[in-house]
Amino acid sequence: MAIVLAYFWADEFWLDRYHSAATIPPQNRIFVLSPPTVWMGIALLVAGFVWSWILRGSFHFPEYYVFLVLVAFVPASTLYRSVGELVNWRAFSWTALWVLLTSAIWEVTLALPRMWWGYCDRAMIGEYVDAWQLREWKYPIEALLVWIVVTFSCVLTYEAVKSYQSDVRPGKERLFGTK
Repeated sequence: MAIVLAYFWADEFWLDRYHSAATIPPQNRIFVLSPPTVWMGIALLVAGFVWSWILRGSFHFPEYYVFLVLVAFVPASTLYRSVGELVNWRAFSWTALWVLLTSAIWEVTLALPRMWWGYCDRAMIGEYVDAWQLREWKYPIEALLVWIVVTFSCVLTYEAVKSYQSDVRPGKERLFGTK
């Protein structure tokens, strides 16, 4: 909710000069299945497995990374093709910066050093942000990526819902278009 509200305020008020007046996707439908998106998801999964294999020296299943790709990145990418032109990218950039700064302050400055939580090493790829290596607790690259992917997903979902609500056609046509 905080990410959507930050984007909303940046889009509608602070950076409204760059706000898109259009509310219906140019393709006249919200869900556009894109073969390049599917291939990109597969490529990201393979790259994650290979990267994990190279870093660890043996086959390893990076659960957290796979979850990020399958549950956050791929679904958001299917919306990108239809509503990407409606996004206020300056507002998105501001929102992503705010989210990354907040997460860095929270996780790296407070949560990890005070041992309020940690990350399961076997569920990660094995790459860590070197500047934030602590004694027992490391800051995995996935913890940083999650906030970028979540911001991307939230903004695209917000624009898709806004487009859906402003369209007067029947629901099925709004989502999948006419044949």
